[in-house]
Amino acid sequence: MPLLLRTLLTALLIGPKEGLCPPDIQEYILSYLPLSDLISLASVSSVEGEIHGHIKGRVTKLLVKTGVNHEGLLDVMRRTGTVISGSAALEVAVPGSCTPKDLNLYCGLGKADETAALLLEDSAYEKIPNPVTAKMSERRRIETFDLNNGVSQILRFKHKSGLTLSLIESLSHSPLAPIFFFHNTLMMNCITGDEVISFYPLLSRTMTGLKNHRSARPGTHSPAKIKEWESWGCNIIDNCDTEHTNHVFWNPVPKHGFCHHEYRSTIDKYCARISFSPTTKPKVVGPSLCWRLGFDIRRETYTTRNSPVVVISTAGWPKDLAERATARSGSIVWHTYAAPLLSDAETVDPCLWKRSFP
Repeated sequence: MPLLLRTLLTALLIGPKEGLCPPDIQEYILSYLPLSDLISLASVSSVEGEIHGHIKGRVTKLLVKTGVNHEGLLDVMRRTGTVISGSAALEVAVPGSCTPKDLNLYCGLGKADETAALLLEDSAYEKIPNPVTAKMSERRRIETFDLNNGVSQILRFKHKSGLTLSLIESLSHSPLAPIFFFHNTLMMNCITGDEVISFYPLLSRTMTGLKNHRSARPGTHSPAKIKEWESWGCNIIDNCDTEHTNHVFWNPVPKHGFCHHEYRSTIDKYCARISFSPTTKPKVVGPSLCWRLGFDIRRETYTTRNSPVVVISTAGWPKDLAERATARSGSIVWHTYAAPLLSDAETVDPCLWKRSFP
């Protein structure tokens, strides 16, 4: 948040005691601020409690608009470590950015059945039949989740309000792994049962995102797709060279917070997070993750595509982890995931397999 804007807002919201901003005006002002600005404001003013309450109000209003029981859903999320991402999380992080039409929930590996059972305790939900076939693929490193965009399986539910809810099970015990395979960084936000997190707040506050290139799906960022994002008022950056040239390679400490080449962590200082639950200490279930976006290197006669990398974060990542992985490269790890089928229950659905959600 620019210093002048922060000073003006602070003066307006907390002011002298005889000139406090009326609650309805204060709420109106806060409703326009992106997550990063709210966090900045909370850190310098005495309205921290009001801001936390405002964030809870944002989450509540969003879920109420979808027609679901918001308290019931948040309780399921807390009990299972499930998070909401996609357009719903973007709208909470950057108000006015989009209008969510459905909900995408993400849970850690092995949590899908428990989460589904808890959802179905509410008679408003009905499970959508979703025939699948098991697929297996080998990987040399158990810490990586670059298979099927980090997705183990997808379950779908219909709410009596007409809402479609997708429950995506991660290949990692962290529910966040699939998020870092999304098409661009604008979508890399999430709502847990207790807090809201934006992983690229400096960009998302201005509706700017970095493309997350993937070698197997270059059509993801076709001109038509980019125009679609631009029609929504977004600026999608193809290469971060336009923002800076001093990239950071193979270093566990990111320098910019918005670079195709640097490795980020789910607990680094560039993540913007704010709690809306006063009684619970926020904590994302599962291991901390480290990721690097996919990017292209263009030469005169060819283009080299580097797909996204998502791994379990360790103190020595990425150099130490890479050395360990090379040392045990002879060991093969098999991952199992579910590929959705068409109505004939035999053919893999090409529209729902090997894609990111959203």
